Amino acid sequence: MEKDYEYISGYCRAHNGHRLLECAFARHSDGSVTLEETDCDFPRCAYSNECVIIREARRENGACQ
Repeated sequence: MEKDYEYISGYCRAHNGHRLLECAFARHSDGSVTLEETDCDFPRCAYSNECVIIREARRENGACQ
């Protein structure tokens, strides 16, 4: 299955807006989108439920995870 990647970045709230977060989303040939990679520990982050960067990136890309 072929994938195209889109990269999103923004400042992390957990680090008082001083750390730049980057994430990569893969758009698959069937139209589905998944969060492939971040340069933070998103699943274990205390702010993961409130993460504006990930939430907005998912919304913009239609990601399922």
